[in-house]
Amino acid sequence: MASPGKSVPSPICCPLDKKPKTTTQIFGYNTPQTWEGDKNMGLSAVIDSIRASDVVQTTDSMELYRTAVFVPSGSDEPPVRLSVLDVPAHQPGGETLVLLHGYAANSSWWRPQIPALAQENRVIALDARGNGLSAQPETGYTTEQLADDVAAVLDELGVTEPVIVAGHSTGGFVVTDFALRYPERVKELVLVATPCTFAGSSTIRTANFFFSFPDFFFRIGQRIYELDPRGQASLLGLKRLFHDSLIHWDGTEKFPRISQPVLIIEGYRDALFPASSYREVADLLPQGGDGADSGVQASGDAGTAESGAAGGAALYCPGNSFQTGLAQRK
Repeated sequence: MASPGKSVPSPICCPLDKKPKTTTQIFGYNTPQTWEGDKNMGLSAVIDSIRASDVVQTTDSMELYRTAVFVPSGSDEPPVRLSVLDVPAHQPGGETLVLLHGYAANSSWWRPQIPALAQENRVIALDARGNGLSAQPETGYTTEQLADDVAAVLDELGVTEPVIVAGHSTGGFVVTDFALRYPERVKELVLVATPCTFAGSSTIRTANFFFSFPDFFFRIGQRIYELDPRGQASLLGLKRLFHDSLIHWDGTEKFPRISQPVLIIEGYRDALFPASSYREVADLLPQGGDGADSGVQASGDAGTAESGAAGGAALYCPGNSFQTGLAQRK
């Protein structure tokens, strides 16, 4: 809860504009990336876990900022190597932004937004353990451990000031735990398409079904991508995260203890959860409720967010195929 006498701004709930449907090849068929049902979204999330492990090395300038950071494993295992994008600000005087991807993703999902965000801010985007170019240890796949990984990365990169942490989907679970475990290190939170819980959703039930038959799933996956041991190890890491943490994570106890300002972002084309799911998150926050700011809209395809309460650069999260925006208070 916020300390007595301390004014904490209300969270902003900002639904943003639609994004045209795009298609992708799944099992040899053109399939919308914006799925029409929870069952298909669950299947899409599992399939995306293969994509997340198959990061294509590029020669663009952003890759020059990729570095390896070793963090404690949380067990008797050796330190875990995490792949991190650490992009300096083009102009001095800004904030440090830490970006956490969602389930079955990696730091490259933030790449379209990083150039705009880095104009005035240092931007740090992580590949969580078991994802992207990071190592796949046998253990340590709870959201609490992933939050500890964030703290260790900041220590290794010499970040001592409070940061703005943004998490997409289940990455919002991690940044919430990070704010609760390290409140002195968090200035503000951004929750992008982060529900209160995944428990009981048909998406989780579908994903759990596919994780129950990994050999069968790998055989299907070979029709889409050439799977190597690294890819299979990554998928097994995602399975551990799924079973060890995500299906049990419950924000009803966690969100009321957040004292920092929070920006909540939802998308009109969100096929996983209705808008009421994100309103539930806002209502659980100490600074939430009926008096919370709301209504930030995206203008144009570039999606610059503007309103009387906030403005900032737009985000487009390709995995969910909806437009979102990272807004900064004026």
